[in-house]
Amino acid sequence: GPVIGLVLLFLGLRWRPSAALDGAPLATVEGVLPLGNGVVRLASIYLPNGNPPNTEKYPYKLGWMKRLAAHTRLLLAHEEPLVLAGDYNVIPEPRDARDPAAWVSDALFL
Repeated sequence: GPVIGLVLLFLGLRWRPSAALDGAPLATVEGVLPLGNGVVRLASIYLPNGNPPNTEKYPYKLGWMKRLAAHTRLLLAHEEPLVLAGDYNVIPEPRDARDPAAWVSDALFL
């Protein structure tokens, strides 16, 4: 949003939307922050939530996660610090939800 744009302008970052991965869009914004003798690669992602899980949205989410993992391996190949931040739309463990029972059938929890 506009606040992120202002922060990036202030920091002098150059951001670019990620290219599609394997023909499917990847909702990330990536940039490189120069720091002293090196850089930090930054990526902000929005992972599709996959709901409802009994539709094509859940397999799409799983495919998106596989493409993100492959893309992350490419970013890590630069051997520079990397920050992947954003909305992952994943509840990895019951302790990560206030009320795990409320999420049992949700794509975020599967």
